[in-house]
Amino acid sequence: MIRSTRHTLKFATQKKKELLNQLFDIYAIHLQQTIDLLWDEKIPIKKLMSSKDINWMDNLGGQYKQLIYKQASEIVRSCKFKKGRKTKPEIKNVTSISVLS
Repeated sequence: MIRSTRHTLKFATQKKKELLNQLFDIYAIHLQQTIDLLWDEKIPIKKLMSSKDINWMDNLGGQYKQLIYKQASEIVRSCKFKKGRKTKPEIKNVTSISVLS
């Protein structure tokens, strides 16, 4: 069963939109930092990691840490273990679809 929700920003104020954009920027920064650490093998590549073990993201909550680590490990595993592609992935754009889904 796939569970999903839809959110609209139709009635959001400008302040709320700015807060969301700041959240996406912070998410992208920490996601790229985690990808860099995983790619350089400074931290282990696991499917899941406890938020207590994730000490390079001190200013985030536990669920954000786990979400970022999970997405970063999926990205790195898909790039490292595929044939052909061996370049480090770069995060260019984080949208609400990848974060809020």
